[in-house]
Amino acid sequence: MPIGTVHRGHRHLLLGDDGRPAEKEGELLISGPQLTRGYLDPGDEEGRFLHLDGARWYRTGDRVRRTGDGQLAYLGRLDSQVQVAGWRIELGEVEHALREAGLPDAVAVGAEGPAGTVLVAFYTGPAVATADLVGRLRRLLPDGAVPRRFHHLDELPLNANRKTDRTTLATWASQLLSGPRR
Repeated sequence: MPIGTVHRGHRHLLLGDDGRPAEKEGELLISGPQLTRGYLDPGDEEGRFLHLDGARWYRTGDRVRRTGDGQLAYLGRLDSQVQVAGWRIELGEVEHALREAGLPDAVAVGAEGPAGTVLVAFYTGPAVATADLVGRLRRLLPDGAVPRRFHHLDELPLNANRKTDRTTLATWASQLLSGPRR
């Protein structure tokens, strides 16, 4: 998704996965006159600002790529990506595929298992056999992006803002991976 260029008077840089400035793709960092001095609650600032080359930069959490014409293209949020066996996986793409596979609503989360991060999918609607779900998803996703565990719920948990409570789902996923396999 093209997002254009940064406004005049503002600076930007892309921060690569290695934590160093990158030319082509990375997290978008912004610096300039609009930059706040900080959050009202200083505890919310942790990891949001970076001091580099004598400037203070705001870490947007957005992953972008430079296009050939100098524009920036939005790739997604860093907080909605997980690394599984060397693959960078956008959880929104997995969730879209789960819905395309016939599930009314679904959420994918990454959870730490004994061998590293594992994709776990929670879904609503009629229960579906895991083998059937995996077969449907393999037509839509590369193998590394197919969840390894599926859990049917009557409804997805909601947070105080009435949005899907991904934190609770991530906790449940960790518990599923640490408990006996069903």
